[in-house]
Amino acid sequence: MANSKLADPTGELHKYTGVLNKDVERFIKQSNLYFGNDKPIYESIAHSGTKGILKAEQRDIAKERKEMHEKKMHLKFHTNIDFGDDEHDWSTDYRRGFKKYSQEECDSVRGNLAQEVKADLRKCHFEFGHDKPEWETDVMRSHWKIADKIMSENGSRDIAREKKEMHDKKMHLKFHTNIDFGNDPDYM
Repeated sequence: MANSKLADPTGELHKYTGVLNKDVERFIKQSNLYFGNDKPIYESIAHSGTKGILKAEQRDIAKERKEMHEKKMHLKFHTNIDFGDDEHDWSTDYRRGFKKYSQEECDSVRGNLAQEVKADLRKCHFEFGHDKPEWETDVMRSHWKIADKIMSENGSRDIAREKKEMHDKKMHLKFHTNIDFGNDPDYM
C-alpha cells in the first residue's frame, strides 16, 4: 500500500514532531462558525427600490407632508443649534483667489505697437493658389520612376520625342474621332 508521506531521510524526524492535546484536537475538529445558512433574498436592487413607489397608493401623502411641516416648524423654533447668519457673497474660490483687474490696469500692461507695425502685420504677405497644378497621382509617379529605371538600363529616354508622339496621337484622335482627352495646353 502506497503512503503519501515522504520517507524520513534521517530517521530522527520523530524527535521534532509535536503531539497535539486531545481536547484541543477535538475542539479544532468542531466548528463554531457557520457559513451560507442565511435565507437567500431573490430580489434585485431595482425591484427593492421601486417597492415604495408601487405602494404609493396606500400612503397618505397629505398626512406625511403635514407631519414633515410640523417637524420643520418644531426644529425651526425649538432648537439650540444656530448655523450662523452671515451674509453669503455668492463667489467661488477661483474668484476670491484671483484679483479682478480693471480695464485701465489691463491696458497699462498690454504691449503697444506702432501704428505702421500694426498695419504691416495686418497685411497679407502670402498669396496662395497660383501654383501650377501637378496632374499626377502617386501611382503614375511610381510608374514613371519604373519606366525611367528600365529606360536607363536599356538606353537613354527621349522625353521630348515621347511628348511629341503623345501630342500627335491626341490630335489624331481629336480630329478623326469624337474622343477628346482634355484641352489643357500643357498637355496638348
